[in-house]
Amino acid sequence: MKKNLIVFIVIGIIEIVLGFAMIGLGVWMLNNNTSGTLSGEKIKVIAKDWSGWSEDYKSTPKEFVFDIELNKEINLNDSYKFGFEIIKITDTYITIKTNQPMSDSETGINLNSRKTEFNVEKGKKIKLTTPTMDAGGIYEIEVNI
Repeated sequence: MKKNLIVFIVIGIIEIVLGFAMIGLGVWMLNNNTSGTLSGEKIKVIAKDWSGWSEDYKSTPKEFVFDIELNKEINLNDSYKFGFEIIKITDTYITIKTNQPMSDSETGINLNSRKTEFNVEKGKKIKLTTPTMDAGGIYEIEVNI
């Protein structure tokens, strides 16, 4: 009888531990969207360039729209060969990793930027700029357009 009680208690403890593990796994899956897509949502990139060599230089913006997919590599094939990979998808933002350091400074261009990972929140834009002085690219990126 005592042996049956001990077995019953051990099995109960194992079930509780497994239950908490399943809850933790579920929370992790919700936060990391392991499905790999953001159910039909899109990412929009507006690419512009600028030049310090000409006062009359006018940029012609180019718009690109892509499906959001985990591990998707996107290359714009523009003058600056800008590209990025979607490395994380959540319910509220995605994380991208650019193929070159970019500046995301709100007050100008950070020429010393080595940053390559950026979060893009749904419904908000970020502006990335090549950290250069004479000419460069400007990329406005928006999720859920």
